[in-house]
Amino acid sequence: MMRGQPMRLRFTIRGLLWLTLVVAMAVGWWIDGRSHGYGFRYDQTVTSLENRVKAQADKIDVLKADNSKLFDAEEDRIKFLKADNAKLRQELDRLDSHGQDH
Repeated sequence: MMRGQPMRLRFTIRGLLWLTLVVAMAVGWWIDGRSHGYGFRYDQTVTSLENRVKAQADKIDVLKADNSKLFDAEEDRIKFLKADNAKLRQELDRLDSHGQDH
């Protein structure tokens, strides 16, 4: 070999075929690993979202129940105030009629 000339690499067909096989196997394993990893993350994400939706739905149900209780309590309060108002009017009418008699 002479000093100024670049070194030439010599490959045999057999060596290139082995290299191609090894690279192909490595790429195949890498692609397979990626697809399984993404599928697992996708499943986790879907499960997480489903759990979050269920938790929000449960909160909504609780709020609906609480609002229903508040509405019922407000209706009871209105009925009580109307009845109390009616009693006060009767008492006022009685006092007015009693005052006019004297």
